[in-house]
Amino acid sequence: MAGLAISVLLFDIALVLSSTRARALGIAALMTDRFRESEERIRAVIDHASDGIIAFDAGGRISTYNPGAEKLFGYSKEEAFGLRFGDLLAGWQASKVEELSSGSPDIATECLARSKDGTSFPAELTISRMEQARGADVYSAIIRDITARKLTEEKLRESEERYALASRGANDGLWDWNLKTDEVYFSNRWKEIIGAGAGADGDEVGSSPEEWFSRVHARDVDALRKTLADHLEGRTSFFESEHRVKHTAGGYRWVLSRAIAVRDEHGTASRLAGSQTDVTTRKNAEKQLRYDALHDQLTGLPNRTFFMAQLEKARAAAAGHAPALFGLLFLDMDRFKVVNDSLGHMIGDQLLVAIAGRLKACVRPGDSICRLGGDEFAVLFEEVADVQAATQLAERIQEKLQQPLRISGHEVYAAVSIGIALSSDGRRSAEEMLRDADIAMYRAKAQGRGRYELFDRRMHAHAVEVLQIETDLRRTVERDEFVLHYQPILDLGQRRVLSCEALLRWQHPKRGLIYPGQFLSIAEETGIINEISIWLLKEACRQSREWRDAGLPEICVSVNISPRQFVHQDVEALVESCLAEARLEPASLQLELTEGALMESSESSLRPLTNLYQRGVRISLDDFGTGYSSLVYLRRFPIHNIKIDQSFVKRVPADPGDVAVVAGLIGLAHTLGLRVIAEGVETAAQLQFLRDNNCDAVQGYLLGRPREAATFAKVLAEANHPVAASLRDLQATMTFD
Repeated sequence: MAGLAISVLLFDIALVLSSTRARALGIAALMTDRFRESEERIRAVIDHASDGIIAFDAGGRISTYNPGAEKLFGYSKEEAFGLRFGDLLAGWQASKVEELSSGSPDIATECLARSKDGTSFPAELTISRMEQARGADVYSAIIRDITARKLTEEKLRESEERYALASRGANDGLWDWNLKTDEVYFSNRWKEIIGAGAGADGDEVGSSPEEWFSRVHARDVDALRKTLADHLEGRTSFFESEHRVKHTAGGYRWVLSRAIAVRDEHGTASRLAGSQTDVTTRKNAEKQLRYDALHDQLTGLPNRTFFMAQLEKARAAAAGHAPALFGLLFLDMDRFKVVNDSLGHMIGDQLLVAIAGRLKACVRPGDSICRLGGDEFAVLFEEVADVQAATQLAERIQEKLQQPLRISGHEVYAAVSIGIALSSDGRRSAEEMLRDADIAMYRAKAQGRGRYELFDRRMHAHAVEVLQIETDLRRTVERDEFVLHYQPILDLGQRRVLSCEALLRWQHPKRGLIYPGQFLSIAEETGIINEISIWLLKEACRQSREWRDAGLPEICVSVNISPRQFVHQDVEALVESCLAEARLEPASLQLELTEGALMESSESSLRPLTNLYQRGVRISLDDFGTGYSSLVYLRRFPIHNIKIDQSFVKRVPADPGDVAVVAGLIGLAHTLGLRVIAEGVETAAQLQFLRDNNCDAVQGYLLGRPREAATFAKVLAEANHPVAASLRDLQATMTFD
């Protein structure tokens, strides 16, 4: 219509332009005024139009070119009059004008317009034909820039494509519930999720809401309806529900349904549109994760987390029924590391699985078994009558596990140590009960393994004390709380003190003087022994130098070395450093090692000891006879002397057996070229026996108790003069107290 209106205007202009001078009559003058007014009106409309308005003849020559066209194309009116209409359009075909000439209707199309600067823009083009009085055709064109519209259309298309792509990518089923008609549209994907399909099978799903609700699992449908009602009534901002939906092939699928309501101005919901996602895989994975989180992957038994929850439930249930008694067993395999080290970890794992199977056969159906980790298991037994019932269960388990197991061609024996804790004290938490059973288990191991122990409160008090000692131990060296006491060693041949043993003491700020038996094993387990041993060696060497500088006789100081030092420290470098710092010759120091430590040492760990032996450092084998002595290995050890343990010395000469053992050890050592030192000499009879059997040196309370460095210095000054008395008077003349 806009094209027709402009065409009429252009036609009027043509009429005006075609007026001849012949119309000079008065009536012609009147007509001329009217035409002039019409021309001015038409010109005003054309000049103010935002679209480009162009008139051109059949040859394409432009005769009219409004300001709108100037803005669109960038050509001025004068420049445009020198152009043809086709110059303003990309791909313009003159044949289109010929179609108008043959009587075709107006042309309305979209095209690509071309500006003066060479750029193009999309345009909407309308062309109309006007016939002049002289028969010459004039064409009018209206051109409108549609760049903004094209951009809008493109964005809309992209948005629609993005929505379609997102919908396909999300793999969701869609549903749209018209609450006014109570009809629901279910998409093909929605139907596929329940197994109905998108074709003929999908047609079986109607448009009733019951098509959805009737398929929901009976345990989930009430919660689903309530969640829907809450959203429709405005109590929630959106609807979301996970529930099970029956599949046409049988069974149920987990789905996640989400939606939001469309509401009118009064807030009343008129429509509910949403999606349905199949989350069965995720729900199964979550179920498996929950199972894995609560079970041991190797044995399939419940793990510690699950077991502690069961234990807490049993504790809470028993708290409301005073007579009810339950308890737990804490089991730890004995020497499981030997199985791993000798047969390999795969066999070790198979052994754990086999033990889990035997444990299941030992307990009642209502009891719980778990693998706490490593080679530790626990059994929760409920409604136990008394302590005897608990111990009988422990005995049954030990008896069952003592039977050999056949694993990958190997016959393996599995013994366990068991700790028992009962719920007689309802105030204990689940963690405390497990702790108490653990403490009892370690007591069973300490008593010889392969047995069980019932927890009592003294065990816990001892464990707390041990923990406190460990805590205090960690800063003893830093706080300078260790001291050394020195005990003389009498050389029976020269009748003088030629050496002494440096014995460690802990001067605790609150507990007073603590002996090694109370803390040394803890230091070994925690590794603190390394730091302690370094201090001990340095202090013994320093004190030896101080005595020498004071003019006292030179004696050899004996220091105990921990087996851990051979593994975690460079003993050879440490000893050399201490000797150099104290300016002592190697023979001034004697290192004492236990028989068991040497037996368990490898060739590589003994090499530093051999090097020190060759340099002149004295090496002594302590507690000889108490371990698993091997004469073959004894010959290979780099040692100078052996120390007979006091457990043999204390019964001589009264016990014929010990007399034979001690005499035999002395003879054996001398045969191997070793000196013998007897420990624990407390009576004159013992001393006489040792002297008669050619023992080289003695150490014990008869000769002197361990003393602080200052006190021992006085003893050292007096005791190293030759003793003139006979051997029968040795006790009286050589006692240092």
